[in-house]
Amino acid sequence: MLALRTLVDGKLPPSIERLEPVVRGMEYSAKILLQKPHVVPTVQNGLHDVIRESLFLVSQAQEVAANERKGRQVPTRVAAAQQLPLLLDSLSKNAGKFAAADMSHDAVFDFGRNLNDIRTLTRALTIGDAELKIPAVSNAQQRARLLKLTEEFDLIWASAGKALVNLQAYVTAHHAISHLQKASSELVSGALRVCYAPGIRVEPRS
Repeated sequence: MLALRTLVDGKLPPSIERLEPVVRGMEYSAKILLQKPHVVPTVQNGLHDVIRESLFLVSQAQEVAANERKGRQVPTRVAAAQQLPLLLDSLSKNAGKFAAADMSHDAVFDFGRNLNDIRTLTRALTIGDAELKIPAVSNAQQRARLLKLTEEFDLIWASAGKALVNLQAYVTAHHAISHLQKASSELVSGALRVCYAPGIRVEPRS
């Protein structure tokens, strides 16, 4: 261990005292994280599940879209089916931005919108939607594909729920982590300035 001593009167210099607010801020941020230690890993795990599962579903959605085109279905059905792979890919990317260290709040909004759009379209393609002018599926094989896709998407919905139900706590924890990282850097820089300040001697602690 090292001890800092002044060469004049043995008291802590002002340069060290100025670091006290930084330390108190770090203690406060750490307290926030310790109050709900499960939030960050729960949200992160849920988002990583969404990324993995949505990428897996892209190929199934592409198959659904290809069969809609092949069957020369109603244009609104074809257009809706073609949106599914794009939405699943977008969902995966927004989940990644949601989970990133520099979390994008726009990505969080788009993440939720992607989820709702995918659920709306899968239901519409299966049972029909008068408002969207999408008739219900008539082909038995295509119905089976859509039901399988819907079943798999329900898993994504559940994984996303782990993230969204803890959203406010996660944002708070995320800010606390960001503050700790910034304050740690500030503390190290301040400590180095203290070590090399005039009148300071660094000694091994006995």
